[in-house]
Amino acid sequence: MLYQDILLRETAGLPEYLKRELLDFLFFLKKKDAAKSYTSAGANLPTPKPAFGCGAVKIKIALDFDAPLEDFKE
Repeated sequence: MLYQDILLRETAGLPEYLKRELLDFLFFLKKKDAAKSYTSAGANLPTPKPAFGCGAVKIKIALDFDAPLEDFKE
């Protein structure tokens, strides 16, 4: 009950545009808390292990990988 009284008293003197901004911030906090509780509920799920060869498409090795470098010819 104390929080409600403080909020009402502090917001009473604010201009209308600040009241709207405060309301937007309140909705943001509620959405953030809902997302946080959603992710923490899924935190108990096991993380899947990567399968063998799943990174093969991410790495490309040049055909002349073992060829001597021109920088070291001297």
